[in-house]
Amino acid sequence: MRKRINDTLDKLEETTLKEMDELNASWNASLKFDVDTCSRLRTELTCLCDAIKKIGKKNKELAFIAHQKSEEMIKQVDKYLNRN
Repeated sequence: MRKRINDTLDKLEETTLKEMDELNASWNASLKFDVDTCSRLRTELTCLCDAIKKIGKKNKELAFIAHQKSEEMIKQVDKYLNRN
């Protein structure tokens, strides 16, 4: 009887560890995706900000278009951050 209980507990432990490893892998993948997305959005916004500064000195129309695009990107970033 004791051997059966030990075997059952061993199987339960094995199954639990396997499920925990899978859950951990899933969370790590999700976290990596979120970090990569935030990093990409930050890089894009930084580049756009630099471009607006350079363009704004030379061409007001292009600066306005770049500003509109940055507003759209900021909305996307806000939406993404609110979801996560």
